[in-house]
Amino acid sequence: MTISELKKEARIKLSGNWIKAIIITLLYLVITSLLEVITSTIQNEILALCYSILVLIISLPLSYGLTVCMIKIARNEEVSIFDFVTLGLSKTKSVWKVYGRTLLKLILPIILVTIAISILVVNIVLQSYNTFTDPSSFNPTLIILATILLIASLIYLILKSLYYVVTTYVLYDNPNATGKEIVEKSAELMQFKRKDYFLLNLSFIIWYLLIYLIGRISIAYNPIIAVVLMLISLLILSPYISISIINFYEDISIDNKKINKEEPTNTDEK
Repeated sequence: MTISELKKEARIKLSGNWIKAIIITLLYLVITSLLEVITSTIQNEILALCYSILVLIISLPLSYGLTVCMIKIARNEEVSIFDFVTLGLSKTKSVWKVYGRTLLKLILPIILVTIAISILVVNIVLQSYNTFTDPSSFNPTLIILATILLIASLIYLILKSLYYVVTTYVLYDNPNATGKEIVEKSAELMQFKRKDYFLLNLSFIIWYLLIYLIGRISIAYNPIIAVVLMLISLLILSPYISISIINFYEDISIDNKKINKEEPTNTDEK
């Protein structure tokens, strides 16, 4: 399916379900925001640390639960507005296993980005100090090289991470699979599809720019109105993007099944 077809299909699936999708997204944002706000109210450092760890542990499953709700809406399945909590928390262990496996796959580009940032920061500090003591000693060569390394590492990290953007959907469709199997299945599905996924997400940039313009124009009249308008716009846009990506996942899953069926089966000759 083309990008326009994926987005058209999303609008069709959201027809009659858009309000429910918006309410679920809003409740998710309210709950996650409240969890963060409570952190700042805890005075005891040990309790604050324990609570922060707890919030970190449940935040990822709640995000998974939100995605599952969108999948159910896309597939015209029954879903209630608080299902993202129960569906997410019930899969806490599985979600973190998949997340851990994904991090392992991305460990090399993450290390490279960390090294590049460290080199860049150290060189900027050293060059600043040397320039302060001796202005003629300024040499931007190492800073330039570190910047190039950082950009290259970030590009590598982004390209690598695109292999694992559909792990959430694979987990939902394969609840009994291991974290390793889910991550590998995601990489298999995204083989030769990373550009399509990137372009699909890029196609929504016009909507983001429109929301930005709404905020910029309305803030001149009333900042509160500007925030409300932008929040409403994002709440409307979020389910649209989510369902479009789900359509993308289902489309590449169908393509993958067709390819696997067309592959000849090798039999050992005795």
